[in-house]
Amino acid sequence: MSIYTPRIIESKSTINWRSWYIISLILGLILLGLFYLGVRWFFFPLYGLDYTDSYTILLLVMPIAIFFPARALAENYLTINHWNWSLIILNLATNILGIVFLFTAWYFLSFIQVAAGYFLITMIFHITIVTRLFWHATAPPPISLTQQRKHLA
Repeated sequence: MSIYTPRIIESKSTINWRSWYIISLILGLILLGLFYLGVRWFFFPLYGLDYTDSYTILLLVMPIAIFFPARALAENYLTINHWNWSLIILNLATNILGIVFLFTAWYFLSFIQVAAGYFLITMIFHITIVTRLFWHATAPPPISLTQQRKHLA
């Protein structure tokens, strides 16, 4: 779906972007289910029991994958509509947040908690802000007072 997003946006079609965002969340849920089944069936036969810690980390961070298609849609939309500086600042802030988390959590959390926490904190922060920017960018323009009066008349 995100492969075609730039072409659809450039076509200036009248699209309800908010419903498209909801559809991308549903797609993310389906992908998460398929990914979970694949991990449950194939992880230990491929890697063995020596990688139990990696399996635990994977299960902890897997739910965030629901938002990956929606994040791709939002980032494509914002890029095409020239919100590039906002995305650059967001990525910089996300990485700074991740570094701060690593330096503070490394001393009192286990490796699994630090690895999962780093990924979750950076992704939750990034997805939350990019979604907020997307909702702001796709909001209908406010109706002026004269347009409101014409509508009421």
